[in-house]
Amino acid sequence: MSYIKFLTVCDDAFGTILTPKIRLRYEISLLPTRYTVGEAESSYDIVNTSGEQFAQQQAAYEIGQSPNITPSLFSYCYQLFNANGYDALYVLCPHAKWYPYYESARNALQAFKRTKNYPGDDVFSVRVIDTKSFALGNLFYAYRLARESKLAYCDIPTMDFWNESFQKNASTLILSDSDNVPFAGRPFSLGAYSVSGNTVKELDISESAREVQYDRFAQSAAKAIRKADGRYLVSFGSDCSFLPNILGRMEALGGFTPVACGQYGVATTAVLGAEALCIHLF
Repeated sequence: MSYIKFLTVCDDAFGTILTPKIRLRYEISLLPTRYTVGEAESSYDIVNTSGEQFAQQQAAYEIGQSPNITPSLFSYCYQLFNANGYDALYVLCPHAKWYPYYESARNALQAFKRTKNYPGDDVFSVRVIDTKSFALGNLFYAYRLARESKLAYCDIPTMDFWNESFQKNASTLILSDSDNVPFAGRPFSLGAYSVSGNTVKELDISESAREVQYDRFAQSAAKAIRKADGRYLVSFGSDCSFLPNILGRMEALGGFTPVACGQYGVATTAVLGAEALCIHLF
């Protein structure tokens, strides 16, 4: 058995997935994403700001520096966990194609390897992982991997096997009422997408009335959930007004309830806006 630590990015407004008890039990740490408002002091998710507040500031064009985590903070964590005697560290980042954290963590790792504190990969191995997930999907990914490590007494090769398996099976359905979704092919009043790996597929919900669009998305989601044996969780933005409507339709069609349902924070609000709903399949 290896002594393994897990590190990921805050993206859960109310601590739905990684509660303090869960983090302590499974050796998981969270880093808050940081941004600035004009020339003011830094704002940190769940410390002195939230996804809802960020969305309001973004709409008012007040954001100075976009949300990220500096490589120096990642590097500090690498040195700290190495000094604490861990054999390995898994840094689990939301989707690298749209979030900046994977790149920051990788840059920090390269810098750490050039310092005198780096003991070599055979003593302290750092894996920076692109989970291909969004919002609470990324946090649940971290929970599953850390739980596997703790309960099954996994060594590092086994952990790498489970990580590849989880990464391969991760997919997200997204319904958004924002025109700023980064993978939208054209402006939408309401857009629906399926993201698997780096592949984005636009779901056909047509240009029909809003109620018809809700029905069509719910039908697509229910079908995908059945294929995933009913395993899914839900995350949503602070301004997602259609959440109860969609969830009710999905549950009526499929008969499955989510493992968890929670509001995402600054990290995903910066990518999807505050009006999005994510269905995470695993």
